[in-house]
Amino acid sequence: IGAFGGFLWVLVIAQLLHAASFGAHHSASVMTMQQWFAGPLQARGQALYISLAYGVGGTFGGLLMSLCWDRMGPQAVFYAAALLAGAGALASTLSTRWQLRV
Repeated sequence: IGAFGGFLWVLVIAQLLHAASFGAHHSASVMTMQQWFAGPLQARGQALYISLAYGVGGTFGGLLMSLCWDRMGPQAVFYAAALLAGAGALASTLSTRWQLRV
């Protein structure tokens, strides 16, 4: 998006990938909370997850990224986000491989 945001097809593909990755992440998070908080505690687990992930995380993430956006510009912020997403994908892959070995 950072370098090709002027092309509609890039934006459509990016939005589709975002929708798929968000859906997968949210579903996995909900399933994890159901495992960690069993029975009558499931609602509290979901509330805790939503509060931390979207409340605290969204607030601090928005504040930090607005500072970065002002200082570095939008293109650099998108490149940094892509780099962090790649690091997250690598960590997830390594974690899955490690869990399969154990």
